[in-house]
Amino acid sequence: MDIWKQIKILDNCINRQTELYADWSKKHGLSYNTLLIFFSLDNEDGRTQKRIAEEWGIPKQTIHTIVKSLVKSGYIYYQQEEGKREKKLYFTDSGKAYAHRRLHKLYEIEERALIRLGPQMTKYLIESQSIYTQLLEEEFRNE
Repeated sequence: MDIWKQIKILDNCINRQTELYADWSKKHGLSYNTLLIFFSLDNEDGRTQKRIAEEWGIPKQTIHTIVKSLVKSGYIYYQQEEGKREKKLYFTDSGKAYAHRRLHKLYEIEERALIRLGPQMTKYLIESQSIYTQLLEEEFRNE
């Protein structure tokens, strides 16, 4: 198979996975971008809006709008660290419970898929995706 077909197949897989997460979030009453904010804070509580925007490729204004709504709903709060300009975002207790109820269901789906893939293929998938991501980063920097 030539390189361009391989790239198309890889791109289609990445796009399909994104679509699956977007469909799942909609089905569970969340916007896709809200899901990504939950992922981000679940991974590391105490992130800035800027970091979340950069991490997921979401416009800062979109993050700001969602965060404002989540703060109003009592799910997250801002905290400014001494000597820092940007405020970090944290889950409130109710926000953590709300997010975890939703994310737990999603994590179970991901876990079942990896179990079905098997340990060897899972290891290979993680290793190859990590290397491919690193190589893409290098190529984009060198452009």
